[in-house]
Order: sequence, then structure tokens, then C-alpha cells
Amino acid sequence: MPPDPQMRWLRLWTDITGDPKIKMLAFEDRWHYVALLCMKRRGDVDGVTGDLLERSVGVSLGLGDRDRDELKRRLMEVKLIDDRWQPKAWKKRQFPSDSSATRTRRWRERSRDAAVTSQSGHGDALEQSRDRAEKETDKSSPLPPPELDLSAWARWVEYRQKIRKPIKPPSVEAAQRKLASYGAEQQAVVEQSIADGYQGLFPLRVTPKKKSEWL
Repeated sequence: MPPDPQMRWLRLWTDITGDPKIKMLAFEDRWHYVALLCMKRRGDVDGVTGDLLERSVGVSLGLGDRDRDELKRRLMEVKLIDDRWQPKAWKKRQFPSDSSATRTRRWRERSRDAAVTSQSGHGDALEQSRDRAEKETDKSSPLPPPELDLSAWARWVEYRQKIRKPIKPPSVEAAQRKLASYGAEQQAVVEQSIADGYQGLFPLRVTPKKKSEWL
């Protein structure tokens, strides 16, 4: 059964950075695994099999056949997916009730209860603070733009890590949108910034033609 079209988020466990299986992967493979979780949430790896599934995964991750097959082998080796690209322990980490309608209903119930408690004179600041924290935790994180070249993004994130200027979480969404705006030039834009030691992404330079090229 495909997921609710309004379900634009997934649960990412907080101990993922300490998971031995994740730590065994190269940095780029970790990002590919997260991207695969997003594909699973969208239903992109469900309902298709065989060559169609393999091509779909390759296109979504921006990988050629050989790189896609090697990624699959590495993820299966550490038992993160099965041979049909299905993330293992998916039902343990994700819940069918994780929908926007459910979160909205819970928020309304908490707001109503808080109002009743406040009017009765029995509420306190600690309870209200806990409610606010729960609502903040319940907010969903946006998925990467569909136009984003995941391979180029992984390369950029890895570079920023190496120069000890990691992309801060509040800036991730804006950085992804900016990279995606370069369309087919995303890989080249990233390589240009890396070659020049930039901390940002900029349009490709236009190399002036040599005099002989005008003749």
C-alpha cells in the first residue's frame, strides 16, 4: 500500500551516527542510505521489481549501473538492506500512524488539554514547556529537492567536512535548493568550488575565448 501523499517525512533515529553498521560505511554511502530511506517513504522501491527497480534506484541516486550495484553490495554486506533494496527493520523505525493528520490531531488535543488545565488553575510552566518541546520535536524535516543531484550533494558535504566547515543543519535545506538550481551543472559547480577552495557554491565561470578561436 503506497504511503499517504501528505506524508513528507520519515523518522531518523538519533543514534544513527553511533550505529556500528552505519559507521562501517564510507561517508557517501551513508548519504545514499538516507536517500534510500526517503525513497522507501515515498514508495519508490515498492511495487516494482527486477531491472525496473534497479534502474529506478540508480536514477534516483544519480548512479551508473556499476556504482549502483556496488552500493547495493556494500549496503547488503552490513545488513542495512535486502536484495530488493528494502531497508531492514523499517517497521521497527517507522510507524503507519506517522501522518500529518495524526500529528495535527495530537497537537489539537494537547492544546485543548493545556487550555482546560490553565483555566482550572492547575497548570504549571513545566507542563507547558513539555508540550512546546513535543510540538517542536514533532515537526517534519523537508525532503531534498527532487532536482538535487545526490551524488554532487554528497561530494559537497564530504568536502565541507574535510575542511572543518560542516554545513549546519539550519542551512542544509537552503544549500540543497541552491545546488539543485544549477541543474545539469551541479557536479561541475561542486568541483569548481572544491578546486578553488570555496565554502560556497557559485555559477560556473565562463572562460574567455582565445584570440585564435575567434578566427
